[in-house]
Amino acid sequence: MKLLIIGIDGADERIMKSVNPKFFEIFNNQYHSKILTEDLWSRGWSHMFTGKKAWDTGGAYMKPKLDGTYDFTQSFSLNDINNDDSIIPIWEIVNNVGKKVGIMNVPGTRPAPKVNGFFISGAGAGIGKINSIRDELYFPASIKKEIKKSNYVFDIRLTTYGSYQPNKFFSDLEKMIKNRCKTFLKLSYKNNIDFGFIAIQGLARAQYLAMNEIDKIMQPSKSLNKDAIYQKLIINLFHTLNREINELLNKISPENYIITSDHGMSPYLYKANMNPILRDLGFLPKKNNFKKNIFNIKSLLPRRLKLGLRNFSTFEKLRIHTKFDPKKTLAFGHRYINGVYLNDKRFGSSLVNKNNREQISKKFCEYFNSHSNSIKYNMNAVVFREKYLGKKFETILPDIWINKPDNIFFEGEGDFIENNIDYEKKIKSNNATRDMLTGIKGRHPLFICNKELKNYFNNNDFEDLRLVHQIVERMYSL
Repeated sequence: MKLLIIGIDGADERIMKSVNPKFFEIFNNQYHSKILTEDLWSRGWSHMFTGKKAWDTGGAYMKPKLDGTYDFTQSFSLNDINNDDSIIPIWEIVNNVGKKVGIMNVPGTRPAPKVNGFFISGAGAGIGKINSIRDELYFPASIKKEIKKSNYVFDIRLTTYGSYQPNKFFSDLEKMIKNRCKTFLKLSYKNNIDFGFIAIQGLARAQYLAMNEIDKIMQPSKSLNKDAIYQKLIINLFHTLNREINELLNKISPENYIITSDHGMSPYLYKANMNPILRDLGFLPKKNNFKKNIFNIKSLLPRRLKLGLRNFSTFEKLRIHTKFDPKKTLAFGHRYINGVYLNDKRFGSSLVNKNNREQISKKFCEYFNSHSNSIKYNMNAVVFREKYLGKKFETILPDIWINKPDNIFFEGEGDFIENNIDYEKKIKSNNATRDMLTGIKGRHPLFICNKELKNYFNNNDFEDLRLVHQIVERMYSL
């Protein structure tokens, strides 16, 4: 195999070196590392396989549907880019020079394309829980038997996990990693591939859940209230990951390798919400407390009922539509997006137009950047969307972007900024109901490779995960 890419969802070099230093012994400490920076709105996996940003592909973690409503979506698939001749996915680059590929579980890659080699689509990217091995998720048809035989699991998420027990949850994460790597090895041998790309989920799920305990492992000198059960489970998961990656590299023995991730990981210390700032400015009139009372009641429910409400589409729409009155709102924020949208024709509104949009944006940025909490928490607002006018997907972009530290996550409710109380709590079944509990995405993904691969680097390389696509282009150029 000429090149093997192993993507470890959520892997972070800083955490690896502190909590899992034996990981680097796999490479005999003879590797090259590179600091890359993601914007945490464009999807890292999409950067890798398309070489393009979200305004070119639509590959954002969260974006407006732009269907005349105020609904947002996390959905992204190959259907969004299949008719764009300017985007050549990395498997096509390899196939175009007559070489075979093996792609496994990279999020955003459904439906599985017809390739020379094999392809198993990834979970995530808004697909929800995968309960069966549907035909659209693999190619060729002959590999279905191997997928079923290996007890293949696409992903495990707390939001759809059901009854939560820590030992079982972490055991299931380990089984998922082992079975995925075993399946990749078998299919790689059978297909004699020249290029492989496997995405391994599991670590990110543990870090989202228990980043507070990982932080304590990283600070051994401090007197901290540690949870021995979770710390042991975390260390065991890292050891399983080490063994499986070591086996992949030893058995495949690729000429070149890249070990990377779609993003890094950060402690989830603070929640932010743009809507209180917008209310201060009169851009978003305050509504009644109906929705606030509903969500206060939800917080008291047992885990099973919480998950039921989370997966109930009517409730999710209620979350969005009770936050503001569209007929009186000039601008609004949304969960998962550190930015602000102007209520313009994209959303079926004429309240914001070419005559007032610049004034509204300027007024917001000036107020936000002078706010005491913006200064305290090192955040600043900049006009954003106008820089990308003319891009294929520029309409999904927020008009204003908020630069922020990694430890702040933007929610769609609550105060302007407040502590994430789950970070200080012990992890229990009742609060382990969402994926990002005490950890959130960090902007610096892991990126290491064999030293010889540096020959494919240039001085003008992208400084984010689009670099992966650039390297594949150069390695398999005609």
